[in-house]
Amino acid sequence: IEVLDYLNKMAKKRFSARRSNLNFINARLQEGITAQQLKQVIELKVFQWANDYQMKNHLNPETLFRPSKIEKYLQEVEDIEKNPQKFKQHVERNHQEEQQQRDRNFDPLA
Repeated sequence: IEVLDYLNKMAKKRFSARRSNLNFINARLQEGITAQQLKQVIELKVFQWANDYQMKNHLNPETLFRPSKIEKYLQEVEDIEKNPQKFKQHVERNHQEEQQQRDRNFDPLA
């Protein structure tokens, strides 16, 4: 329930502690992935997806902790830990691109 509570807090969601939500979390914990690692995946994906209209719907236990995706997400976390400066540059570049796109789409008469 600790990981689910953390997801709810970080993603501003209200997933209940029912079996369907906990199964994905418990399965990953039984595989040896720690609660801390799952929380790091939550932090990363909230950072990446929370402001994206389509992707924010994927901030749920099934998507975040499904067996076919968890290794990829854990690798992303590890890559960031190994080279935080590179990640910072990536974030800054994306932020600039998003701002430029908003500026291009700005219509003062709309």
